[in-house]
Order: sequence, then C-alpha cells, then structure tokens
Amino acid sequence: MKKGTRLFIAVRLLKCPDDTPSAVFDMESFFWTLVYVILHQNLPLQLDWDAEIYRSLVPEGRTYAVDSRVKSSILDDLKNKRAIRTKSVFKPYEELVAPLASLALDFYAMTKDEDFSGYTLEEETDVINESIKIVGDFLARRGNSLPR
Repeated sequence: MKKGTRLFIAVRLLKCPDDTPSAVFDMESFFWTLVYVILHQNLPLQLDWDAEIYRSLVPEGRTYAVDSRVKSSILDDLKNKRAIRTKSVFKPYEELVAPLASLALDFYAMTKDEDFSGYTLEEETDVINESIKIVGDFLARRGNSLPR
C-alpha cells in the first residue's frame, strides 16, 4: 500500500496502490495540491459547486477505489472550462487548472489498458515538460504573477 495523504494521491494509485512510482503520479499530486490550495484559500468565496469539490476531496469513510472514481470525475469536471462557473474560485485559474486536469486525465486513460505496466521514460518526460509549459504559459500571460 502506498503511503501519503489520500487527498493528493494520483487517481491511478488510489485504484492500483501497488503500481510503480512515477513522475506522472507526482505531477498529478502537484495538480491535486494546487486544487486544494485554490479551494482552501478561497473558502468564503466558494460557490456550491466549489464546495462540493472541496467536500469530495476528503475521503471520509470511502475506499481507495471509490476515491479513484470520485477524483476521476472531478478531473473531468475541471478539464471542461464550461464547468468552471463565472464566479467559481477556479475562474482566475481556469487556464491553468483545465489544461492540467486534461493532461492528468489523458495519462490516466493510458492506464486503463489491460497491458499497462507503467509509463515509459519518454511518457514521463512528456508529462513533466507539458506540465511545465502549461504553468509557464499561465504565468507568462499574467506577467509572472498569480491572480489575487
């Protein structure tokens, strides 16, 4: 069983906790940390939709398999820019959160193949480079500063 705070564990590791550690899982954990920080820092401003995501991230009484399905659903919601409501606490981060969620879902989809035995070095490098590009582009559009 993998150790770590379930809130930040990659979807695949919740479903298959004995998988080999991977940079892909680390990048997804970064994503979940970002989601948590955005939600937690904006508690008074949350819409019902935001609050539901926040509550869904806390795995009270759920199995790892159920957690995996819940987080997969959250990824799907966050990749869809239309789902990020106008007044959502995610709105200022939309151009960061949506592409990172989409990237995480793409890499998670690769693991659904019965023959999946881990990511290749090239795939791991691709996810790291794409994540860096998404974050860099987001910051560049905002003059290297985060929304306030």
